[in-house]
Amino acid sequence: MIQTENHGKVTMQGIKGNVLTAQKQINNTETDLEGLNTELPALQTAFDEAETALVSPAKAKGSAEKALSNAEAALIVAKENLIEPKAEVETAEADLETLSSNVTDAEKALEDHNKSIEEAETALADAEDIEEAQITLDELNASLEGFQDDLTAANEALELGQATLDGAEIALAGFQTVYEDAEVTRDEAQTALDTATADLVPLQADYEEALSNKENKESEITAGQSRLAGYQGSLSYWEGYLN
Repeated sequence: MIQTENHGKVTMQGIKGNVLTAQKQINNTETDLEGLNTELPALQTAFDEAETALVSPAKAKGSAEKALSNAEAALIVAKENLIEPKAEVETAEADLETLSSNVTDAEKALEDHNKSIEEAETALADAEDIEEAQITLDELNASLEGFQDDLTAANEALELGQATLDGAEIALAGFQTVYEDAEVTRDEAQTALDTATADLVPLQADYEEALSNKENKESEITAGQSRLAGYQGSLSYWEGYLN
């Protein structure tokens, strides 16, 4: 019997058996490691290829994200640019309504004045004081031009107001077109990003699978190397008692 440091008393046959066991474990582990190391290069290559395959699609997605961001910013600006032209159209419409009302008022005033003239002409035919009736008629006829001028001015103002509204609507239409174009660009950018994202998904899955396979194999190799070191330590320990 031989007194060992960590295992008490062991027979020489036992020690030799432990040496053989350690040698067998070392041989088996070295064989396993050789196989694992043989498999690793292919997994590394698969990982490298998967990583390379990601580069262009990832850049395409990044570009699509930037394009969408720019398109959304342009759409916001285009929407903000609509505010003032819309307000100008609304103001022009309100002004035109007022000007149209002024024309109606001027037409009514002229109509009433013409009736007053007709009434004065009738009164003149029946008047006992012809001179006074004539003065009244003359005064009405004299002021007729003023009512006509008021109607003319109101119609001219209405035409100008209509022209202002037409111009405001044309300007608004231009800004509206820019806004609609910006919406189309935004939608196209979103579609492009969706496509780029969809293209990237399977490639990302391939990359993650290749990475996992490689890391798992590396972990197996590391664990094997650790076991090998332990077996080698065990062999040295038991061989020490054979001398």
